[in-house]
Amino acid sequence: MSERLVVWGIMAGSAALSMPRRLGGQTSNRKEAVMKVRSSLRALKRKPGSVVVRRRGRMRVVNRANPRWNSRQG
Repeated sequence: MSERLVVWGIMAGSAALSMPRRLGGQTSNRKEAVMKVRSSLRALKRKPGSVVVRRRGRMRVVNRANPRWNSRQG
């Protein structure tokens, strides 16, 4: 049998990590932030609380005052 193990109809092993929770997959407890991808960050960098950061070759606007405006370019 392959690396997947079927126990009582629920998959275990590496396949369980990629499955949605409703199908028996595992999820992390970390709160996931939604970051939009935009072609231009010019308008967002002018908002109060915005900081422009370069990480891993991508430009990001991180706004701690209002996380709704978090975004990345590239």
